[in-house]
Amino acid sequence: MTSIPSLPDATTRRSRVDLAGLAALARLQRFVTYLTMLQPWHAGMVLATTGRLEAIRRHFAGRYLRGHGIEIGAQTRPTRPPNASRIDYIDLISADETSQRYGLDAAALVPLTHIADSTCLAMYADRSLDFVIANHVLEHLDNPLGGLIEWLRVLRPGGKLFLSVPNYRANEYDFTRQPPPLDHLVADHESRDRTGFAARNRGHFEEFVVAAELPPGDPRFQDRILDLIEREERIHFHVYDWPLVESLVALAGKHAGRSVRIMDSFRLPYGYEFVAVIRVDGSGRRPWRRGRWRDLALIARTSVPPCGPVARLLGLLTG
Repeated sequence: MTSIPSLPDATTRRSRVDLAGLAALARLQRFVTYLTMLQPWHAGMVLATTGRLEAIRRHFAGRYLRGHGIEIGAQTRPTRPPNASRIDYIDLISADETSQRYGLDAAALVPLTHIADSTCLAMYADRSLDFVIANHVLEHLDNPLGGLIEWLRVLRPGGKLFLSVPNYRANEYDFTRQPPPLDHLVADHESRDRTGFAARNRGHFEEFVVAAELPPGDPRFQDRILDLIEREERIHFHVYDWPLVESLVALAGKHAGRSVRIMDSFRLPYGYEFVAVIRVDGSGRRPWRRGRWRDLALIARTSVPPCGPVARLLGLLTG
């Protein structure tokens, strides 16, 4: 993430804003109210998929990921595809800093292979990896198009980008926001090395604070934004629906000069997250997508014991 210029002088004394969990509680209360206003089926899908997201990821990872790859931002929840021969773990900050910032158990964090910005994987040559895993990373990038272009660069022909992104309709941080138009993400990418990027980014921070923490009239509002900027906090810079994911992936392929296609996915309208398995170059038959019924069968499959006739039937339905 790029540092934001034009901040107050470092010698300026300004009290940091300590929300002491109040913002999180208020956000959760708003989200619960939102869920009660949804159709019961949609609310049920939010809850069902939230509790099964790791099992759903494992299904796709086991089916598609092999060889040597990387996982970005795994922290305490690595995907661990069973057919991988080697996985390198990458994050923007060290395990110690992650533990201090977010209160995570340092012993539970995956050991990092590299501390690096995920939009600049200079330690990997072009077309050198079999897969890249990025679960809940894209929304934390202020230049998501640039991130996707870099991830596609390091993949071999036939390699897979395993991507999951929160569904803006189904999580407590994003449900009051709207996905930006694709042109907005293009402008973020094109303005990255220009003076206007800082102003664009400040707008992202303001939108996030309004949605997730404080109303604009709160006296702590501006100080809170400055806190987040100075810490280079990895907020949700943008929110996503499935059409935006598809459009952004296709555009990144064009910018990277790679042929890309989403070969499989999990994309219920009110699922907690979208999962996309993206194949780079190479040939091969596109798997038959069974649509929403397959996704529902996958939820059911993660809810029953892994043996018995029901499990076998669900296994056939989900591939």
